[in-house]
Amino acid sequence: IGYQAAYQEFPGPTIGRVNIGYQAGKLADFGDYTIAIGHKAGEFSQSDDCIAIGKNAGTLFPERGSIAIGRNAGYSAMAERGIAIGGSAKYYSDGNYGSIGIGFRAGYWLQGSSSVAIGDEAGTVDTG
Repeated sequence: IGYQAAYQEFPGPTIGRVNIGYQAGKLADFGDYTIAIGHKAGEFSQSDDCIAIGKNAGTLFPERGSIAIGRNAGYSAMAERGIAIGGSAKYYSDGNYGSIGIGFRAGYWLQGSSSVAIGDEAGTVDTG
């Protein structure tokens, strides 16, 4: 639901997708069982079992099982099984497996694999 929501440049078989909002889930050509709610949420290449809720949440290449909730949460390179909750939490995580950022800008830049950042701006610079 929404302009270009679930739009696929190279349509392929996908199942179990929910896309609500302007360009939500756009160009997510291969992810199954995904949720993208919000302006450009989960816009590019959302992998299987991903959840993106909020404006620009999980926008660029979120990997399998990632969860991004909040404006710009998990914006770019959200790693497999990563969790971002809060505005700009894990904004650029660079593919670090299983890390968690909860709070405004928590784990904002290059958070290390399997690390946890809780609180406003906790772990905002490389924690690897």
